[in-house]
Amino acid sequence: MTVKEFNEWLNKYNGAFCFVHAMDKAMDNAGGKARHYMVCSGWSDEMKSTLLEALEALREKKKSMID
Repeated sequence: MTVKEFNEWLNKYNGAFCFVHAMDKAMDNAGGKARHYMVCSGWSDEMKSTLLEALEALREKKKSMID
């Protein structure tokens, strides 16, 4: 992977990272029903943490693949 390819991928990564961070704010703005459905689907602080850890691990893996 070239630096250019990594930087292009990093834009997608940043979008996913921001999306995970924005979920709580979005649910607060959408109302109680939205939060209820998200919690029923598995959303929690632990899930958020797991997703962020996975994204970070993926970023580190991709970074290590730069030629």
